[in-house]
Amino acid sequence: MAHVDVDLPGCDELVSVPGGPDVLLRHYGDPQGLPLLMLHGTPGSRFKFSMTHAIAKDLALHVIAPDRWAYGGTAAPPIPTLNNFARWIADAMTSMGHRTFAVSGISGGGPYATAVAAHSPHRVTALALISPVGLVADATAAGEVDLFHRFCFRTLAESPRTVAAIFGAYEATVRHAPALAARLTVMRAPAPDQAIMNDPNTRNRLLRTFTEGLRTTANGPAIDLALFREIAQLDLSRATMPAHVWIGTRDANVPVTAAKRLAAKLPNAELTVMQGEGHLWAALHYDIILHWVATAIGLTRAKP
Repeated sequence: MAHVDVDLPGCDELVSVPGGPDVLLRHYGDPQGLPLLMLHGTPGSRFKFSMTHAIAKDLALHVIAPDRWAYGGTAAPPIPTLNNFARWIADAMTSMGHRTFAVSGISGGGPYATAVAAHSPHRVTALALISPVGLVADATAAGEVDLFHRFCFRTLAESPRTVAAIFGAYEATVRHAPALAARLTVMRAPAPDQAIMNDPNTRNRLLRTFTEGLRTTANGPAIDLALFREIAQLDLSRATMPAHVWIGTRDANVPVTAAKRLAAKLPNAELTVMQGEGHLWAALHYDIILHWVATAIGLTRAKP
C-alpha cells in the first residue's frame, strides 16, 4: 500500500482572517451546536478530530478543527508567536460569528489552546487539555525531564531545518510505507499506545491526519518546537474558565511532570492522571473529553 485511504466525516471551510493568513478548518458534530475549537498536535491537521463527529453531534457541540500554522492548508505568518496565534484564531472565530467558544488542545496543540484561553478569557468558556506539552522549561530546570525530552524540546528546537527534515522524511514514509510509519510512530511508546496503533481504523485515521498536515511543508513542527517555550511567558492567571488536564502515567511523547505543572498553574483546573495510559489514549476516549466540555459549558449534567 503506497498511501493511506480512510473516509472522514465533516466538511472543510477556508476562513479569511483579517491580517492573515487564512485558515483551513473542518467542521464536525452539530453545526448548530455550541462551538468547541480543537487544536491538533505535532504533527497533525484538521483531520485529527474526525473521531469526535458522532459524539459531538449527540452532545450538540460544534467542533471546529483548524489546520494550525504551516500545517495542511494553512500558511504561517512572518512572525509566529503563541500570543499572535491566540489573536489570529480568536479573529477567525469572530469571522465565523462565534463570540464565545470552548477550546481544547491535544499534545502539541496544548500550548496554543492555553495561549487562546489566557489571551481571551472573556470569550473562552472552557479549556480542555489532552496529553499536552506543558511547562517543559520549568520541569527541565527541576530535573524532571529525561534526556530524550531535553533533546527534543531544547536541542532540536534550536535547529528548525533539522526538525523540518525529520518530519519531511516521516511524511514520505507514511505515503510510501505506511506500515513502517505506523511502527515508527509508536517506536518508543508503551503497550497501550501500540495496541491503539494496531487497530486498522484508528491507525489509518492517525496516519491520514499526519500526511495531510505535512503535505505542503514540514515547517509546522519546527514552528511548534520553537514556540513551546513561550508557554512559560503566558499570564496563566488570566485563564480563569473551568479547565481540565488529562495525562497518562505512561506517556512517552510529552513530559508528564510538565503537564502536571501546567495544571497546577491554571486557576480553575482539574487534573486527571490516567493510570497506565500512554499518549494516544484519547483516540478511544473522546467521549470523556467532550462530556466534560458539555458539562462545563452547561449543555449537560450527565457524566460519561
